[in-house]
Amino acid sequence: MPPKLTGELKCLKGLHVLGCILLIIAGICELIIGAIIMIWLGKNLYVLGPAFITIPSILLGLGFVCIILAILGLYGCARANECILKTYTALVILLFLVEIVIAILTSVESNRIESGVEMSVNLTITDYYDNEIAKQKADEMQKTCT
Repeated sequence: MPPKLTGELKCLKGLHVLGCILLIIAGICELIIGAIIMIWLGKNLYVLGPAFITIPSILLGLGFVCIILAILGLYGCARANECILKTYTALVILLFLVEIVIAILTSVESNRIESGVEMSVNLTITDYYDNEIAKQKADEMQKTCT
């Protein structure tokens, strides 16, 4: 049975539960965005190439990890288990650091990503008359650009 909490600890516990709920919402948002990008990439894989599957895969993975961590935090809070709460804290800090590293890598590699997309689009346009799929995808790109 969890120990009785004083006023300050009740407030901290409430803030922890609120943080876990926000982490669940963030995880669900990452899952939705990753799924939408994955569906869109599935339709445009010919133009962009398979290398661009990495980004939505990372988003989906981080979404699942966020949700699992939030559930772990809620369980540790409900049981007032110090070991689970310390594990939760360490994993949340690790997740935060991983997301910072991914953001830095994305900003550093943005020129390379942009040139990769440009090269893929140019290859699609080059294959316009030789390949029916390339023609269809190039026509779709032109419709969205006008």
